[in-house]
Amino acid sequence: MNEHLSSSVRNRSLACLSGAAAASLLAGSAQAAVQTMAVNVTLTGDGDGHVFALRMTQAGAVSHVTLPSFTALTGLAALAATDAVLGIIARTWLAGYAVSAYGFGGSVVRTSDFASHMTASNSVGSTNPFRSTILIADSVVALSYWTGGGYVGFQLTPEGSGNTYYGWVHIVGIAADASSLTIDGYAWETTPGVAIHIASSSGSGGRGGGSPTGSTPEPATSCLALLALGAAGVMRHKRRRQPSA
Repeated sequence: MNEHLSSSVRNRSLACLSGAAAASLLAGSAQAAVQTMAVNVTLTGDGDGHVFALRMTQAGAVSHVTLPSFTALTGLAALAATDAVLGIIARTWLAGYAVSAYGFGGSVVRTSDFASHMTASNSVGSTNPFRSTILIADSVVALSYWTGGGYVGFQLTPEGSGNTYYGWVHIVGIAADASSLTIDGYAWETTPGVAIHIASSSGSGGRGGGSPTGSTPEPATSCLALLALGAAGVMRHKRRRQPSA
């Protein structure tokens, strides 16, 4: 990215912010208690990572975006400082690969040092233990149960809202060496503090399906990517301007 964001990127970013605000109002007026979203995202471990990110505003509006790097995820979190952001990341790790979760106001259900492998019989709520940064699988510790898919339970708490929302992401499968994974849906409970039961919210086949009433429209994901990349560029620019020690 250039030293300074171009005027066209700035203008498009402003347009995205306006659109996101309107979408937030729509999402906040949704009547359904649980909302689901079907996606088709494959992440491959490469360098700084490949990211599937969820973002929740203070109004409770949820959107998702695929980002090209962990740096872009931190850029998005820095730009949307009051929003809750949670990323699922495929990246190189030690001598192999790893799939992990990294949250800013977001965290996932854990079992010991790894994210819990949840099934349709589980619920996600306040009684679960959560962690904001945690491994899901890696090529060193073979977690074979993820090759057949499963659910990652999460909570999102936008800063200043005082509200915590619960949900899940459905992973179709993770490669045996953790070099890639596929996500086909996610869901969240729109009422803060209320647990979400996976079986009753995932529909037939145990996966996310359909477009949720009141969710942020899919075109907003391109805006999120633009804003995240712009924020990452600003961060790099600031680092280059800092005097050497």
